[in-house]
Amino acid sequence: MPSIQITKEEFCLFNKQSRMGLLEMHGELIIYKLINGKIKLYLYEMHDFWIEVVKGHPEEQLISIQPVKNLKDLFRYLCLD
Repeated sequence: MPSIQITKEEFCLFNKQSRMGLLEMHGELIIYKLINGKIKLYLYEMHDFWIEVVKGHPEEQLISIQPVKNLKDLFRYLCLD
């Protein structure tokens, strides 16, 4: 499937399930972290922006999917800085 170009603003117009589908097709998983055994946090890169995905554990319920607003703070939270 050919890659699509989409902006951060356009990405935000889709619902959560559609955003996840776009990430699975066109995004690149950068890191995954299990937090306190209850929450899974994923960091993806798609085109020129980063997206964080939050899922419950172990049920895999999609809680949040949104562009990263402050990459430096997210990296610090993930202990990547």
